[in-house]
Amino acid sequence: MYKSILAILLVGLLAAPAMAVPPPAYDGDPYGWGNSPLEWERSFGECAMAGCWNPEYNNGNGGWNPCFGGEIFACEFTVELWIELYATMTVEGLFQQFHTVADNRDGDRFDFYICGTIQSNHPETICLIPGYNFDLGYLQFIEDVVGEDNGEVDIPLNWAYAYGQGDPIPCDQIENWTRAYPNPMICIDIPRNCDWWWCYWGWFVVEYHANDGYYTLLFAICPTPRM
Repeated sequence: MYKSILAILLVGLLAAPAMAVPPPAYDGDPYGWGNSPLEWERSFGECAMAGCWNPEYNNGNGGWNPCFGGEIFACEFTVELWIELYATMTVEGLFQQFHTVADNRDGDRFDFYICGTIQSNHPETICLIPGYNFDLGYLQFIEDVVGEDNGEVDIPLNWAYAYGQGDPIPCDQIENWTRAYPNPMICIDIPRNCDWWWCYWGWFVVEYHANDGYYTLLFAICPTPRM
């Protein structure tokens, strides 16, 4: 499931037009953008030519006359720099598990947080991507306690997110949250490069005597460069 999700994302990235000159293969590095995290430098090429000084050139100020083969008496230099687009991400709270008997007449509310960091030299978009046949708006009913599915209803799921620059902020200290509505993904657009923290907040209510059984939601978290 996750391989399919990431494969689609990678195909989309690889299909993007090449807008810059790729770095050459060097010292075992593969050719092209996005293929090497290594740092390297090299200097090569040489120049050898000769000329005769002509004092009458340049209004009598003199200049070199390429008298030994017709070349301009100058050596051309090139300085090239390639900086790869990279990102590192950390995520906490990959597994969220809850257990209840649904005996509260007012319903039981459950909250969870999925938080992480992103470091990149390019603006990134961090998305929650639902797995195949899943919907970020629900905890999907799978089967009851005896292993049957009799059409029990899914449990609605709510989302909000927050993000900021610099060091992470504990979830209970975040003041400004933005409600999020799956369509079908939920994404945070990081506006600039460098170090950022981000957090998704999810919550749901188990109503009084909600159907017994197992409910779940599968999704992936993936950063992609903003184009």
